[in-house]
Amino acid sequence: MPACSTRFARPGAAEVLFRKTFAALLVIGALTGAHAATPGHEVIPLYDGPGGATCDYFNVGGRVKWHHKRGDWRDINGVVQGPAPFASAIIESIDKSRVIEWDLTALARRWLKTPEANQGVALTAVPGRAGGSVYFHSREADDPQLRPRLVLEYGDNSRQTVAPEADVHLDCSTVQPLGKDKLLLAGRDTITAMRFVLNASAGDDLRRATLQLTTNAKQYGNVKDYPLDRGITKDPDVLMGTGFESALWFSDWSYVSPTLTFGTLASDDALGFKPLDGKALRVKIPHGGNVGLDLGYDFKGKTGSEPEEIYFRYYLRFADDFV
Repeated sequence: MPACSTRFARPGAAEVLFRKTFAALLVIGALTGAHAATPGHEVIPLYDGPGGATCDYFNVGGRVKWHHKRGDWRDINGVVQGPAPFASAIIESIDKSRVIEWDLTALARRWLKTPEANQGVALTAVPGRAGGSVYFHSREADDPQLRPRLVLEYGDNSRQTVAPEADVHLDCSTVQPLGKDKLLLAGRDTITAMRFVLNASAGDDLRRATLQLTTNAKQYGNVKDYPLDRGITKDPDVLMGTGFESALWFSDWSYVSPTLTFGTLASDDALGFKPLDGKALRVKIPHGGNVGLDLGYDFKGKTGSEPEEIYFRYYLRFADDFV
């Protein structure tokens, strides 16, 4: 056994502290695609096929642009891109398939009363609230039971299930239409749009309209948006992220043990260490010992409050002499 062992932590945002949950607060807004029509012409419906809706275009094939990136909607008060939802839900980030419901009775009654106003719904994160993203099964899902549906209940206790005519998520990381994906993504940076066609003759008898979407069993969280963790410290769900590029890296922590068993380095060919991205922190554990570094983060002192639960993630690498 060597006199000491060496550990390497991945550089960059090597230590990242996440908030208690990645719960996504999603809202429903009335999609406004009517601007896609010109005077004297029929309104273009939401389309999710090739040439359909994208981040920039309501209909990319017809070169019809949205007024706002990621879609146009009106909130329950009629405000363009407004923050007041028709309905909302809190969705915890757990790797389990669940059916999420929103009460869209008020919106469905508007559509039945004024069919030309039915351009669809928009799902996005509640403005100003911690978000994240959620994956739902789309109408292209292999299992029909997982597909989106609008459940209509009438005064005579009958029920009707309506499938969307179109569903698509508007992701500004690509210029391609994503309407044929088997998953829909909705959250802080991505909007899901979908449209249902209703029978106007049933309007006066509608008692309740419920939108039901099924989450994917695997939710990927916000880390997927930051390759190699670059830029992750700007995410609102990250309380702290630090690396080792600065000589004062330890100031991000509340305390660091005053020992001589650690330091930063960019590479160490003799021990087989090759950097991933800039500097790393090297910690030596003396032979026969079990502590090489003691550091801590005081939430109360750093953030002003103590969380009930926190997620801590770091990358650990072992040198060739570790046994």
